[in-house]
Amino acid sequence: MDRKLETLTKVTEEVAARHPDSPRVRDAAARQALQARDWERGMRHADAAVEKAAAAGDKAVLVDALRTRAAAAWHAQDYPKAEADAKCGLELKPGDDRLNGIYQLSKGRGRGAAPAAGAPSSAPGAEAKLVSWLDDPRLREAGARATARVEALKHLEEARRRLGVGDPRGALAPLDAALGADPLLSDAYMHRALAWSAIGELAKALIDV
Repeated sequence: MDRKLETLTKVTEEVAARHPDSPRVRDAAARQALQARDWERGMRHADAAVEKAAAAGDKAVLVDALRTRAAAAWHAQDYPKAEADAKCGLELKPGDDRLNGIYQLSKGRGRGAAPAAGAPSSAPGAEAKLVSWLDDPRLREAGARATARVEALKHLEEARRRLGVGDPRGALAPLDAALGADPLLSDAYMHRALAWSAIGELAKALIDV
């Protein structure tokens, strides 16, 4: 595993550990695992994503999670599971190209089995489409955002520690770093406002409120 992928995997697992009950987070973690060609880890997260989405009654996320789990099963050569998940997903979202591609690639194949001799391809280019989906740049962008958020949260934790020991001035640098990593982290603005207020810089505190 190259260094960049190793870092992304580590960050993804940290985010998943922070949000174990979020089906969206677990589905994103499953897709990142598939990008890393780690089918077992992908299946573990996909199983959780399907379970959490079904329990929440979130149809859209359930379809995504079923699609991801079907892809993981297909790559692990568990074609009956891939077929079953793709079929279930198609019942929820008829006409989904990626689910249909996985279904056609898996239909009638036993676990680890090659397509029947002489069988016509029922989904030309489906395998290539499935692989290209795993390499979707939107997944890489999501991973970059997750990396930035985790980095920002680490700085925020340091700032909270400093505020907790009565060092508001010392909290400013990690709060600036947190917002530099993730300008949308609202908790960092709130804590920076508290820090500015504690050292008497009320005008600056109001800017962050």
